[in-house]
Amino acid sequence: MTLRSAAEIYQANLDAVSRMLFAGDLDRIACHIAVPCAVHTQDSSQRIEQLDDLMVMLREQRDCLRRLGATEYHRICIEAEFTDPTGQRIRGHHRTYLLRGGSYLMEPYPCEQQIELQGDDWKALDLNCQMRNSDLTLVGPQLMEHLRRREAHSDKGES
Repeated sequence: MTLRSAAEIYQANLDAVSRMLFAGDLDRIACHIAVPCAVHTQDSSQRIEQLDDLMVMLREQRDCLRRLGATEYHRICIEAEFTDPTGQRIRGHHRTYLLRGGSYLMEPYPCEQQIELQGDDWKALDLNCQMRNSDLTLVGPQLMEHLRRREAHSDKGES
């Protein structure tokens, strides 16, 4: 099946990332998220520059979902549109649902995301969620420590 509309493409990316994140299938998720990218919440903002940074962030988010007892994680497209004349960039809005046994773990929250066609894959570039990072960890202490260690090594001239 060929996806044609911006909303179909956007939803396919949301579904793939959500499914892989929730299942812990992080090795394949890089096909759907670009690096560098940015993640913004109401109380946090972080630019992710490297693939290993992304993996730390996603592992930490997955661990948070497990600690909360989430049984379902869904992101549903509200609207999406192509934003460039070549049809290789989409900006969309979606709502995120986090459930445990059919009940909301937290109120569904709106998000905005950009995705871009890179090679054969549509990849998420930037994510902006209208929720607090302190309620659901997207940018957590493990990522911040990972980034601090990298910066300390680069300041010493190490890689």
